[in-house]
Amino acid sequence: MAAGLAEVAADAAATRRRRQTVARQRRQTAARRRRQTVARPAPADRGAAPDARGGGFGGGGGFGGGGGGRGGRGGIIPAQDVAQVSSNWPAGNIETRLANYMDQAQQKWTLTALTNAGGYPGAPYFKITIAGTDRALAATADRELVTLPAYTGGPEQMWRLDQLADGSWRIMPKVVPNFKEPVALSAIGSATATLTKFKPASDREHWFIKAP
Repeated sequence: MAAGLAEVAADAAATRRRRQTVARQRRQTAARRRRQTVARPAPADRGAAPDARGGGFGGGGGFGGGGGGRGGRGGIIPAQDVAQVSSNWPAGNIETRLANYMDQAQQKWTLTALTNAGGYPGAPYFKITIAGTDRALAATADRELVTLPAYTGGPEQMWRLDQLADGSWRIMPKVVPNFKEPVALSAIGSATATLTKFKPASDREHWFIKAP
């Protein structure tokens, strides 16, 4: 009987030691995992500013060039150099179209008041050129718009600007070849600019002029 009790006590002690060993191993494993979690680098913040190693968006070529897709990570994209971009444009006349403003070279225009070109007191005619270039906006015989390689002084290249009550501007060519009725710069949808009769109630002929 005494021998049987001793064996039972020995088995109980062995069981306790095994349980203690398993518990100790679990604690050690958990501690290692905590240390690894602390030592692992944190993921990059999605909202942080990217570094300057990548290319960002691919460059565009203005009217004549092509643009790349999204590039890798990159810093702030510098403004386009019109002298460099314009070298990709066609040499002749270029049709004018509308697009979302993206601070591209061909989307910036310079308005220059003309002397000895007529107009009204305090409201001379203007030439409208792509900023940094000689390319001039002109009206065509089809009542469309085109940019010429250079301003030549033709009346279809002269523009009248009238400020309206809402602060916007009506922009009208001095002359449309072979057309006698006055017309104004107008938008068709979001991709086309044209010339049409001015309609005060329509916002298509109301333009806001802003510095880039």
